[in-house]
Parts: sequence; C-alpha cells; structure tokens
Amino acid sequence: MLAKLTCKSGPLADSVYYVRDEAVIGSDPGSTIHLRSGIVSASHARLFLDTKKNCYVVEDLNSFNGTKVDGEDIRGMKRLKTYHILLLANTFEFVFQLAPDEEEITGTPQPPEPLPEEEKMARTILIQPAQPPAPPPASPPEAAEEIYLEFKTTKGGQQSILLKQGINTVGRSATSDIVIDNPSISRHHAVVKLDGDSLTVRDAGSRNGTFVDERRTTDEIVVTTENELKFGLVSAALVARKPMAKT
Repeated sequence: MLAKLTCKSGPLADSVYYVRDEAVIGSDPGSTIHLRSGIVSASHARLFLDTKKNCYVVEDLNSFNGTKVDGEDIRGMKRLKTYHILLLANTFEFVFQLAPDEEEITGTPQPPEPLPEEEKMARTILIQPAQPPAPPPASPPEAAEEIYLEFKTTKGGQQSILLKQGINTVGRSATSDIVIDNPSISRHHAVVKLDGDSLTVRDAGSRNGTFVDERRTTDEIVVTTENELKFGLVSAALVARKPMAKT
C-alpha cells in the first residue's frame, strides 16, 4: 500500500510526495517532509500506515497552528479513506489519496529549482514515479466523450467546467479545481473523481452537504449523467459532450 500527497497551495504547489510506511511533516530539517515555515511546528503531523486496520492514519503532533482533515480540526488521530484534504497551519493544503498498486516508485529525487527570495522554502520531494512517454493510442472510430460539471452562477449565468481524469476538488477556495463562489459552499466542499468512464462524488466535510438525487451523502458514491447533484444550495449536472474537432 502506498499513500500519495499532492500539495495544492503555496510555494510547494504541484509537488508530489509518496509515503509507504510513515512520514513526519514539520519545520524541523530532519522531518520526512520538510516545510520551512515559522507557522509550522517542528514536528507538526505524522502520516503512517496502520497495518492492523490496513489503512493510513494522520496524527496531529500537538502542533501550535493545528491540522485539519476536510476542513475539520483533528485532535490526535484520524483514519483516512480514498481521498481527503489535509490542511496544515491553515496554509499548506495537501490532497491525500492511495496510489494505484501497479504504480512503481523509481528514480532518485532531483534537487528543487531555487524559489524567489520572498518564497524561499525547502521543497522536499521524497520519490517521484518515472513518467515514461505513453505509447500513441490506436485510432478510435470516434473520440471519447468529455464530462463537464455545469452549475448556475450567483449572477444567473451558467458555468461549465471540464472534468479532468483523477480528482477534481470542489469548493469556494481559490485553490479548488472547480471554484463555486456561493455562500452555501464550503472552502473544501466535495471531491469529484473521474477514472476512465467511472464517476464518483464524495463530500469533503462541508457545512451544507453534498446531495445526489436530493439525498445527502458523505461516502464516495458512483454517479452518472442521469443523476442530479447539489453542493450546498447550488444545483449541478454532469454533461457528456463529444470534443470539438480541431481545425
């Protein structure tokens, strides 16, 4: 089992970290994941694999500025499922997920590029998977459909966002993949996952809830374009469209 942390905000944005057994996150240079910041405690949090329960657990190590999971402060330990949003010291936001079993960890860590003087912060990338170029796909009879999330804006217009493969975070925060500017939307509201042709939705601990066909849900649930979604008070729909031909 392998955990994957993707940083979504700050100077470490888009950095990827892999944890197999245990990692300590903190400002101490000896930390497994070193965050050089005065608001991060020396030993801020710990992520480890609980072999008895066969799951990963995040533990706040009595940090000064706290650790949140899906927007809620944790005290002590919190078991993690497939996708969660981790926020350290209200600044460093990570997306937790389980890496595919077949994903091999190879290569050696590369030294980070120097950051601007005002944003100097150690970027410690444990191990990154090699990214060999994908072989050219066989020519299909026609292009696969793309999936969009459509919802009405506060000004009465309609916004349509193309879903990417993998996780798509939904929330009021500017760091979300899909930003919905509505008072009923939490900063980190929900996660929409597109895996090939499979679509799932999971609430991320929002205040006003995530609904599928008018039923509030907290677990990850499979959805299709036939289902009606609602985030807080914002109704949304999943729409499949064929990609526009390139000219």
